[in-house]
Amino acid sequence: MSSALVNLVEGVAQRVADNKVTATDGQAFLKRLVHGPVAAFAVKLTPNPFDDLALEFLKSVIPKE
Repeated sequence: MSSALVNLVEGVAQRVADNKVTATDGQAFLKRLVHGPVAAFAVKLTPNPFDDLALEFLKSVIPKE
């Protein structure tokens, strides 16, 4: 997974830990991020095939609905 995407996810997790956003809001954000077109586009731009695998893994463990 690209480092920018990881940094974004870690930032959301930190905001949840700091009580700056609710866990529900954080979950909704992660679902949209993992299943949305932005992550898919970012992963396609990277030459590393493991990014594709990592995104598919995240999609399997973070349900869309």
